[in-house]
Amino acid sequence: MQTLLRLARKILAVTMGFFFVATSTIMAVGWTAAVVIKCVNSATLRNKAKKSLTPEELETLHPADGLCSDVYVFKRDGENQCVMLDFDGLGCG
Repeated sequence: MQTLLRLARKILAVTMGFFFVATSTIMAVGWTAAVVIKCVNSATLRNKAKKSLTPEELETLHPADGLCSDVYVFKRDGENQCVMLDFDGLGCG
């Protein structure tokens, strides 16, 4: 009976370890994919902004909320304007 209990504990420990590693891996892959998608969108936004803004406006272009931002801010006629991707290209909500 004792050996059966020890065997059951070992199986339980190995199973829990496997599920912990599997869950951690899935979460890490999901987080990484989300960051990659956000950064790709940010690069697309910057490239479209380069085609749409004047050189003076491009000098003031900066991310609104840090790394891989999906909203950028620039100055036009002394006022802050924003630019973000929408279904038609560039816009700001």
